[in-house]
Formats: sequence, structure tokens, C-alpha cells
Amino acid sequence: MKKYWRIGEPCVWATGAALAITLLIAATLIIVVMVNGLGVFWPSSLEKLELKDGSFAMGEQVQREKDFQAEGFRRQYKIGNRELYGLDFRWIDEADIKSSSYPDDALVLEREEYGNFFGFLKQLDVKNLQVGGQGEPGTALIAAFARVAEMKAAAHDMDEEISSLSYELETLRRKLLKAEHQGLSDKDPRVLEMQRNQAILQDDFQHLVEEQNLKSSSMRAYKAIFTDVNGKEREIPLAEIVQIYQPNSMSTTEKIGFYIGKLVELIVGEPRESNTEGGLFPAIFGTIMLIFIMSLFSFPLGVIAAVYLREYAK
Repeated sequence: MKKYWRIGEPCVWATGAALAITLLIAATLIIVVMVNGLGVFWPSSLEKLELKDGSFAMGEQVQREKDFQAEGFRRQYKIGNRELYGLDFRWIDEADIKSSSYPDDALVLEREEYGNFFGFLKQLDVKNLQVGGQGEPGTALIAAFARVAEMKAAAHDMDEEISSLSYELETLRRKLLKAEHQGLSDKDPRVLEMQRNQAILQDDFQHLVEEQNLKSSSMRAYKAIFTDVNGKEREIPLAEIVQIYQPNSMSTTEKIGFYIGKLVELIVGEPRESNTEGGLFPAIFGTIMLIFIMSLFSFPLGVIAAVYLREYAK
């Protein structure tokens, strides 16, 4: 028995049990997150409700439960339109519902701010923007949004150019300061060459900034007026919209494709709206890098400790 304790057999079993429990907890956590979270990306149908008091409501049904304050059931809807209502979700008693429908022209707008907007297109203002589908308002909206998305992509590329020029200007500024510290004359050929390059880069930088400001103001001029289910109007620039879709008119195949796209966005996309929307790529990349860097230090130390305990420790 003493030998059994001396060779550390209980510690080996305790370590194995602790590892098994840890893996079980991690697997349970992953399953809970997947069960409760993966369904969020499915494009749920927008249900339009006519209430008995004469008002309307529209949103995605989230859950249904027994009403603990009265008989019957109540439903929770994600109603969006945060800037109009001040909240994202609403409970509605089934006894207060007069009728419900699923209008095909109902729109979901994913935006850079204020979350999703649920409503209908009233007017499209895209003067001087060449788009197709002028006969159908919904088709024209999708075409205009696609054109504005192309302009946003071009503006993003311009941001990269501006950042590159800014880096080069800062590098030249530091070199000039170093030359001044070394006592080089302003007429030194090396200093004159750096000043000439600096002037060229500053001119290019100013030109790009002016062009970017012009394109940004031009993009924000393209906008549309939407209404919620009760007729409240909201003017939204197309440049602030991330995605547009009509869930009630989407086929099952289209919904599956949309769902897969949202999963890809979750993994490789950038976060937005204070990390409440968009993807998790920075968090995933940071976690992987943290594990990798920790492994660089812990793995050699672990191997050395194992060799020492196995071969030299008594």
C-alpha cells in the first residue's frame, strides 16, 4: 500500500478524473451555446399582428409560454426598430391578437447602428445612381443597395491607401528628425530628397482624403424612406445598411444559403455595434494566438519537467 501511494498512482487517477470532468464541462458549455445560439442566424418569418385595440405589431416570434398573470398563452417577439420603440423585444398576449399575417413585402434591414429595422419600403431616393429594376420598388432597392455596397468597398480600399500613405509620411518625418538630430544641413542632398518625397506624399494624401470625403457624402445622399407596421417613417441612408432581405418571400433553399452565410460571417467577419453584431474573428484570432504563444513557453518546460521527474528524480 505504501508503494502504491509512493509511486503516485492516486494522483494519476485524480488528474485523469479532473481532466475528464473539465472536458465534460467544456463539451456541455459548447452544446448549450450551440443549441441556444445557432438558431439566431436563421431568417425567421416576420409576423404582422393586428391587435384588438386597433394597433399593429410585427416581428420575429422568439418564444411562446403560458401567461402566469392570466389564462392562455403569451408570445415574445423581436420587434427591432430600436430608435422608434426604445426596446428590441415585446410580449403580446394571444388573447389580444385579432389576426396575423406574413406579408411578402416585409423587409429586414441589418444596420450598422440601432440593430435591425422591420418594416416596408415607402420611397427610394437614389438620384443620379444607375440601377436596374426601376419598375419594382423592392428590386430597385436591392439593386441600389448593391451599387452602394460596391462604393463602400471602393471607399474601404481608399482607406487602406490613406493608411499606407500616412505610414510613409510618418516614416519620413522621423527620418527628417533624425537627420536634424545628426546635424545634417537643410541643403544636404539626402535631406532635400526626403523633403521632396514628403511633399509628393502629402499632396497624394490630401488628394485621397478630399476624394474620400466626396465619395462619402455622395454615398450618404442615397437613401430610402421606410415605414414600420404602424406607418411611422424612418429615413435611412443606404450606406448605413449592412444587409437587406425579405424573409417571408424566401424559399427554404435561400434561407439555408443565408444561414450558411451568417455562420461564415460569425467566424471571419469583423464585429460592429459595440461587439453586439457582426463576426468574432478578432476574438477567435486573439484566442488562438494566446494559446500558441503560451504553448511556446509551457511545452518546453513541461517536457523538461517530465524528463527530470522520469530520469533523475528519486
